[in-house]
Amino acid sequence: MTMKTDANAMRAKLRSIAKQLPQRTAAAMKAEADADMDEMQRRVPVATGTLRDSGQVGEPEQHGHTISVPSSFGAPGSGAEDYAVPVHEHLDVVHPNGQAKFLESVLNESRSTMLERVGRRVAFKNWK
Repeated sequence: MTMKTDANAMRAKLRSIAKQLPQRTAAAMKAEADADMDEMQRRVPVATGTLRDSGQVGEPEQHGHTISVPSSFGAPGSGAEDYAVPVHEHLDVVHPNGQAKFLESVLNESRSTMLERVGRRVAFKNWK
């Protein structure tokens, strides 16, 4: 192989990676958000299970170079829309199981390792 052939192959590989990167990053972020939701659902106070069952992870959203994945509890029609926010926010309520800030606490704990975890899922070594 010549240097020119090697350079052309490298350019083609980098173009391929650049084209795939947003989709692979979004998929990795979604997988991590799903894992975080599992922990949120372990922490949510449970009386009937309606609030826990209302937890959902949305599809990745891309706005320019920013990718986000929404997570929530108590969506309209879930049966928990009237009390998801109060249960999450009222720190003075003692829950027999679960805790207040069940969503926020997981996100705060997850923040410091999220970039590394997403990076492992993107895994450049598996690219074609």
